[in-house]
Amino acid sequence: MLHTRLDRQVNSSCLGDTLRLGRLLTIHYDALTLIVPALERAGAEHVCTGWEGRSRLAALEEDLRALGTRPSRNPAYPPSFVREPETWGALYAVEGSRLGNRIILRRVMECGTESERRATQFLAHGLEDRTAWGEFLARLDDLHYCGEAFELAVLGAERVFETYLDSVRRYSG
Repeated sequence: MLHTRLDRQVNSSCLGDTLRLGRLLTIHYDALTLIVPALERAGAEHVCTGWEGRSRLAALEEDLRALGTRPSRNPAYPPSFVREPETWGALYAVEGSRLGNRIILRRVMECGTESERRATQFLAHGLEDRTAWGEFLARLDDLHYCGEAFELAVLGAERVFETYLDSVRRYSG
């Protein structure tokens, strides 16, 4: 499964014995600068009202500036989400990353440097809304995707994970 592979690679390159927050945020930035515009082109804000892709990206940029990190431009092609189920699948993967961010945020606050603890806007983005993930899942569940629609949703999520895996390869060498 792509998600498991991504988690393993991120853990080994960014979250092992030594926390590498700058690298982790660079990987997120590299992937999200492709994914967020692709979701915008797919109409994510109309599919999932309240979607905050741009504001999360702005928080990420601010954290990278605080760490003095400037990622290079990603030469990769952005993913494409053509049909609504693909968009929902991609949103599922992107929004689900907030759950992992909570765990990483705790680690940064416990053992990160002072500058790392100040560079946590992205990791903390949306944490004040404890019901957002459950509400997102309820809206997705209400769609009752099955058959081809379900497969398209999985495809959308896989495209997000593949984009992240490409970013991990670029910055974990």
